Amino acid sequence: MSFEAPLFFLLLLFLPFLILSEMRTWSIGQRGLDPLFTKMCIRKPWTIVLILIGKSTVFILFILLLARPVLEEFQIEEKKNGIDIVFVLDISRSMLAEDITPNRIEKAKTTLSNFLEEERQDRIGLVIFAGKPFITSPLSYEYGALSQIIDGFSVDSILQDIPGLSGTAFGEALLIAGDMFGTGVSNSGSHMIIALTDGRANIGIDPIISAKHLAERGVRVDVIGIGSVSGTLLYTTNDAWEKEYFYDDAGNILTADLDETMMQSIADITGGKYWNGADNATFDAIFREIQSLTRRPIVTERIVHHQSLDAFFYPILFVLVLGIPIFEYWIIRKYRVPIV
Repeated sequence: MSFEAPLFFLLLLFLPFLILSEMRTWSIGQRGLDPLFTKMCIRKPWTIVLILIGKSTVFILFILLLARPVLEEFQIEEKKNGIDIVFVLDISRSMLAEDITPNRIEKAKTTLSNFLEEERQDRIGLVIFAGKPFITSPLSYEYGALSQIIDGFSVDSILQDIPGLSGTAFGEALLIAGDMFGTGVSNSGSHMIIALTDGRANIGIDPIISAKHLAERGVRVDVIGIGSVSGTLLYTTNDAWEKEYFYDDAGNILTADLDETMMQSIADITGGKYWNGADNATFDAIFREIQSLTRRPIVTERIVHHQSLDAFFYPILFVLVLGIPIFEYWIIRKYRVPIV
């Protein structure tokens, strides 16, 4: 146990003065005219001692509460049967395509949120990417926090107007996700990447090379292709329900198509599966597939910080503050002790 404000213990220096003052009060009463009180002090001195101890205890408890006692941080070991899963989410501008209602990125976010609502045993991590990948959450069981992070994702989560941050660096995102499992992955099948993307990598490391590296480490990659196979013109719908198209440097309208060949290759190389996420039935099948994978015991340590102990002292203080005056009043009434 430790204290957040230990300087309040200096108030304990006043405790002897409190005890001397109380003893003086009872001493004056003892030298008074009431013989019953003198008789009581001789035969039952414990009553006076009990009152002194009670009032001293109340004083000490008040100081303890002012010092704010806390239980020092401690570690709790948790064991769960699950696998480690890192979701890799494409938030490049091509994910704004509306060939899937309402658009690709919102569909991907809904998929992740639905998965977290069902999942209870696996550790989940998150990586987002456009021209560069970024880890947004390490492997964790905090599904509520993960859901809040996912809700806040948009194509603006990465400032793609800055040089080097636009595009689709799918290969680099896969490598970053693989690094989250640690330096060596020995348990094949217990480490998994689920990538949600439109699959058109156009910058950085070739995703096929990344897939081969992950396969050597025993990391499985499942790829969910978000979008229609035929592709679509890249546009968004503004508040006036008008289409606003995206153009390249030459003034041509950009298209957002699905590179299924590349995504299927990544899945085949790593022993995973490729899914076309065009409908909810596909997502249900993905969830069932993940649940069927062999789990392994995962041991984690959860650190609990500064658990307050105030609630432990309040009941004791309440009993004493209420009981001591009642007991003292009973003594005074019973033996007619003069009140000084």
